[in-house]
Amino acid sequence: MHAARLLLLVLAVALTGCLGMSEAEIAAKKAEFAAKDDEVCKGYGAKPGTDIYIQCRIAQQKARDDSDNAAMMSRPIVVDNTITSAPSTPMLQPIAPPTRCQSMNVGMGRVHTYCN
Repeated sequence: MHAARLLLLVLAVALTGCLGMSEAEIAAKKAEFAAKDDEVCKGYGAKPGTDIYIQCRIAQQKARDDSDNAAMMSRPIVVDNTITSAPSTPMLQPIAPPTRCQSMNVGMGRVHTYCN
């Protein structure tokens, strides 16, 4: 039983590497973005540690996030093994008026229901 658990643990750890970027790759990517953002903000004349510099860095991050979100929205969507593209705007569906019903006990275990 212990060997089976150990085998499952080893398989789980081995397969998690297939799921995405490693921590080292993520750290390297973050450092790359930080260096680019630093270069851009210094290019605007902002000095590290100043409010303008911090605002510039935040703006760079927001622009990158917005770009990533736009890229994700433009990817095709797979539904029931059929590839569809995401609509540019949500499709609004009409809402049917509510149906109002009233049930009345008419005796002997019988109920009449009227709807309008």
